[in-house]
Amino acid sequence: MTVGDVDSSWRTSRLVTINDVYTFEKASGHGGFAAASTLINELRRGHQGDCLVTVNGDFLGGSLLAEQSKGEVVIEILNHIGIDACVLGNHEFDFSTSVLERRIGESKFDWYGANVTKLPENRMLPGCIDRKVVVTRSGLRLGVFGVCTPATPKLSYPCDLTRFHDVIATAKQAVAALQQEGADLIIALTHLRLAADVDLAKECPEIHIVLGGHDHDPFSQLQNGQLVLKCGQNAYWVGVVDIHWRRKDGADGIEFFLSYSMHSTCNTDEDPACIDIVRRCQEKFEPVDPDVDLDEVLVRCTGAQLDTRTSTVRVCEASSGNLVADAMYSFFMAHGAEPDLACINGGFIRGDRLYPEDGVDITRRLLYEEMPFPKHACCIDIAGASYTAAIEQHLSQFPSPAGSFPHFSRSVAIEFDRDLPVGSRITKFTLHGEPIDPNRTYRVATSLFIANCGDGCTAYKDGRIVESVLDRRIPDLVIWMLERYRDQNRPLRLVVEGRVRERQPNTT
Repeated sequence: MTVGDVDSSWRTSRLVTINDVYTFEKASGHGGFAAASTLINELRRGHQGDCLVTVNGDFLGGSLLAEQSKGEVVIEILNHIGIDACVLGNHEFDFSTSVLERRIGESKFDWYGANVTKLPENRMLPGCIDRKVVVTRSGLRLGVFGVCTPATPKLSYPCDLTRFHDVIATAKQAVAALQQEGADLIIALTHLRLAADVDLAKECPEIHIVLGGHDHDPFSQLQNGQLVLKCGQNAYWVGVVDIHWRRKDGADGIEFFLSYSMHSTCNTDEDPACIDIVRRCQEKFEPVDPDVDLDEVLVRCTGAQLDTRTSTVRVCEASSGNLVADAMYSFFMAHGAEPDLACINGGFIRGDRLYPEDGVDITRRLLYEEMPFPKHACCIDIAGASYTAAIEQHLSQFPSPAGSFPHFSRSVAIEFDRDLPVGSRITKFTLHGEPIDPNRTYRVATSLFIANCGDGCTAYKDGRIVESVLDRRIPDLVIWMLERYRDQNRPLRLVVEGRVRERQPNTT
């Protein structure tokens, strides 16, 4: 070629992506970091220097070992996998902003979070970047930026000095800067709900690819030349986007076409090096009390299947949610607090498993893995009208899966109608068969997270915390109840009995 000639041959650059990974091994037959590591290595083979591997938020917390190590084990695994970039998600703040900053400092990959700053300087978190032009080996200039959900303070524990700014305004600034810096394509790494991702693409038409997280169901849409791709959760699928591109003859810029796919990890061998990291960290971070046997069978549960699937606990009554709520109620009753009812949010239960029909042996390890967040329980006194408003907020996102979906102790019956306006969906709310009295004060056992208006349930601000248990976590309350069943040689039958359900249309 002579000077000024343009090489117009077609090339391929690849993006490989996962999001919302809370498991290390194949707990339900697929998924986990260990299998993802193997598949990622297979997918980027032959694309060295032309492959960008991303993790789109929610990976530091959400599992027993991640909680015990405050995310340290996850950083070691991601460094081993050799990812290129991640974006902040809400669960990255589970251990506070200061702990997150330590994890960022241990990382060998880029952290994006353009809309997250920290006072008093109002600068980005140390080690985070807002944008970057990544030049691939073949010469494609990828303009990358990342944004995190502004709802994070309602979902996790960033420090009071952490600020989450408007996504659209931040994105427009980042896109303009990347264009000025000569990016050929603009890629947004996001941790937002699907509606917000679609809105981002609409408001910023200069974005070519949105690689998202936060939602736990896979999604792909190519519309108006913009691709939005999410890969579910737990690395059940690994997403691939191939960018087929070439320079335009006699003009600036490129022409390109996209192909995209999702690859299941169900038939993928687990990376032994990842398993070694997990085992080593388990030895380091397991409970220090040598008298605690995590694998001791506490009781065998029969009756309804133990169901902790995300697709259940975030949209409807689940045996697991009933079990936890009943345990909280029983614990506080036995210790003199005398609650009227108990409630736990579905997002507190993380295992995403359907256990065998013939029953399951419950161990401490199972409970800690299903409920890894170190959250404590409390009792709150709240007027019936305010509590009804709070439950309306719990149900506000239905039928979309939501971590706020409520699960109740026995003797509660709620019906709601999705077709009614948000905030006015409850058509029946009874306790022991009697309608909730809007003027009466009720004592509700729940998590401190929820009592402090977590998951956007702000109506709890009208209540008053009157009792809290800070020396035990919520799974410890379940263990307490199961030990009573064991010691009394009582069978434990799980139930799904209509404690919270959608109102069915009248067909008569």
